Amino acid sequence: MNLSGMVWRNLARRPARSLLTATGIGLAIAFAVSTIGVTQGFRKTFVDGYASLGTQMIVSKVSRDSPLPKPFDQSIGESIAEMPHVEAVSGMYWDLMSIEGAASRVVFGWERESFRWKFLPITSGRIVPDRPDVAYVGILAAAALGKKPGDTMEIESRQFLVGGIFEKNSPIDNSAVILPLDAMQDILDQPGKINFLNIRLRPETTSREFELLRTKIQSRFRGLRACRADELFSESLGAQAAMAMSIGVTFFALCIGTLGVMNSVLMSVTERKSEIGLLMAVGWGRRRVLRMILAESLFQVCSVRWAESSRPFPGFTCSPILVHSAEKLSGTFRRHLLLQQSREPHSLG
Repeated sequence: MNLSGMVWRNLARRPARSLLTATGIGLAIAFAVSTIGVTQGFRKTFVDGYASLGTQMIVSKVSRDSPLPKPFDQSIGESIAEMPHVEAVSGMYWDLMSIEGAASRVVFGWERESFRWKFLPITSGRIVPDRPDVAYVGILAAAALGKKPGDTMEIESRQFLVGGIFEKNSPIDNSAVILPLDAMQDILDQPGKINFLNIRLRPETTSREFELLRTKIQSRFRGLRACRADELFSESLGAQAAMAMSIGVTFFALCIGTLGVMNSVLMSVTERKSEIGLLMAVGWGRRRVLRMILAESLFQVCSVRWAESSRPFPGFTCSPILVHSAEKLSGTFRRHLLLQQSREPHSLG
């Protein structure tokens, strides 16, 4: 009997142990990929949210000590609007505010003439740009608060009329509320201040021109950071914490899978001392016995990989089935988490 036949016979002779080991390996891999999928899903949501509103460059005053950017003068937007390759500039303020006297929710303040309004998908109600007392509520926030167009809602002890309900691809945006910028500045007592500038570039702008514009903005306005949405996400404290958690959990899951394989190998050797002794007595060397044991472990790992993949052994990348499952899990997890947060009161810290 050759080595492969011996390996198959040994695994088939102990089906319960082989199945449990393969299941442990599969769960470890699935858990690791799902965790990474959730983190990447947040990143994709963040970047797509800006892209869907026509933003190619973001200017902010990022603080390493706080997850919220520091406010800066709104008039800087007028100076940037005169720079080459800039098509439009829109100031924005976002913060956490108390809504209906309970939950702290993300609230955006948009300039009334902002280009972002025409990209906002209103599902019910309408946009009323000339009224400062109108709020626009994301579909998840509306469901949690029980609001519909025409209702009133209290934001930081001030009454606003719900003008419309919007729905975007981002659960973060769908759980937020949008106010006119001047109304939000008045609530926060920050007249003429914003903490984000959304810049829309001309379609013919090249990557080199983008970098030149970025350098010009950062050299002219000290302390401000011009970047793409994915760069802003990577530098935020929340994103760094999520990535660290993802790496930690992934490492833990892979350690569990590794320990499962090691336990299986150890049990295999312990239970088969007499068999291994007999094999060595008939001429098997130590290396050949070691190759048989390692081949059994490798066969179990590859069997799990083959089972979760649409085709056998396409390289150790995420299989389509597992990636699809991770994406579904990511979307469901984000929606559930944001909806629960919107229903449970919590302080601003």
